[in-house]
Amino acid sequence: MSTYDSSLNNEKVTSGKMATHVPNSGIDSNESNRENSYSGEDINSKKDKKEKKEIRNLADFISYVYSRKGQKASLKPKVAKAICSNSRIPNEIREGLLSMAEEDFLLVVPRQLLFLRNHEEFSGYVIVRDCLLEFVTTVLRRHPLFKADAVQSVFLGKPNPEQIINALVRVASPDASQVLSDTDGELLKPKMIEALRKNATYCFSLWLYETQAHVSFVQLCRWLNTSLWLPEAAKIKDDCTKLSELTEIQALSGVGLVCNIFLEEAETEHLFAERAQREKALALEEIKRKELLSTQLRADLSAKDKEVLALQSKIEMLNKQHQDVLAHSLDDNESLRANTLRHLKADAELLSDGLHALRRKEPLIRVMDDHAERVLESLRVEITRLSEGV
Repeated sequence: MSTYDSSLNNEKVTSGKMATHVPNSGIDSNESNRENSYSGEDINSKKDKKEKKEIRNLADFISYVYSRKGQKASLKPKVAKAICSNSRIPNEIREGLLSMAEEDFLLVVPRQLLFLRNHEEFSGYVIVRDCLLEFVTTVLRRHPLFKADAVQSVFLGKPNPEQIINALVRVASPDASQVLSDTDGELLKPKMIEALRKNATYCFSLWLYETQAHVSFVQLCRWLNTSLWLPEAAKIKDDCTKLSELTEIQALSGVGLVCNIFLEEAETEHLFAERAQREKALALEEIKRKELLSTQLRADLSAKDKEVLALQSKIEMLNKQHQDVLAHSLDDNESLRANTLRHLKADAELLSDGLHALRRKEPLIRVMDDHAERVLESLRVEITRLSEGV
């Protein structure tokens, strides 16, 4: 297994987006030599034949990094000062650099440029950083592996997480690399395909980390795990091969970093799960209590309904009794009125006859006295009857 097979190859994280550590190429030294042979160049002979060129501006620096073909590129303060003073790249020189970038078909260099733009010497020099980012963006967009619409759309707008993961899966897919040919028009060999798709995936991930404000380091690890690491792990079936892959890991800090992130996430999820379980238990207890209370309330409500029905029946009965009493009272009152009226009329006639007898020329006092006695007796009887309510 090459040093590329671990996560992000010794990259360090600081409070900013990325640290200034510059990784080596995405393949080991033997693979690097084979790739240089594949390009028809030999690094050692090239070092002997070429004199070191002075770096006076940003274009020279980009050219220098590409000339290293994935080997570590240093940045001295004097060189950084010259770059910051001359960061503009004329269009004709830029096109020449992009042509040079096309020779780096395996995308070994762009990831280095993304790390170099975060070098402490470039801190505060926005133009230099933006130029490097724009150059890498153009290189990636021009590369055949990034030509798919689903990938290009990520470069052009503000992609959502679903669009980003789909683009990453597309770039990391072995099928996407197998149909590509190098700058000489020859189909890539399996080893080159692996190097290309890993370099492309890591470079694309770093580009997302640099350009998308919502992409965190933890989110980046999740996406790399989904798009690249898990599919690679799924290819290994037997334990012997798994042990072989584990014991051949070279970039120990990268593996430890990713494992620590996933362990912290697992612990966090475990804490969330425990809290959710506690909340679930409390909620279930509350539900049981509410159910018991609801049952009791339903029983109380049923009892109250029965009481209401009983009271309604009693009210209806009382209303009926009241109506009966009222009817009887009205009848009694009418009977009393009729009887009293009859007696009064009879008494009035007696008194009238008595008065007539007294008004004669020869008054009949006896008749008046008799009629008066009879009227008085009748009135006493009527008073007694009214008093007793008969």
